[in-house]
Amino acid sequence: MNNEEKYITIIDEDGTEVLAEVIFTFINENENFVLLTLTNEFDDVKSLEDEYNVLAYKYEELEDGTIGNLIEIDEDDEKTWKVVSEMFEAFEDADFEV
Repeated sequence: MNNEEKYITIIDEDGTEVLAEVIFTFINENENFVLLTLTNEFDDVKSLEDEYNVLAYKYEELEDGTIGNLIEIDEDDEKTWKVVSEMFEAFEDADFEV
């Protein structure tokens, strides 16, 4: 992913375009993953301790290195969800600048 690509537009279940902020991307076993949050949720967030939803997808990387097609992760794919969960926990535990 291009480091300058902090926001992407996704289509929600109602077919509405929604702006999402990319939290981070990672590669595991030659598959690309992105964790993101919907920017409209930040209206209710008062501090970093407030809860917000994090969405996880696999994605196809475009030739220019940006995020292409988002691919839903099967809810029954326990192995993949374990990897995603471990990566997110490591991200939360690290001292990253947000």
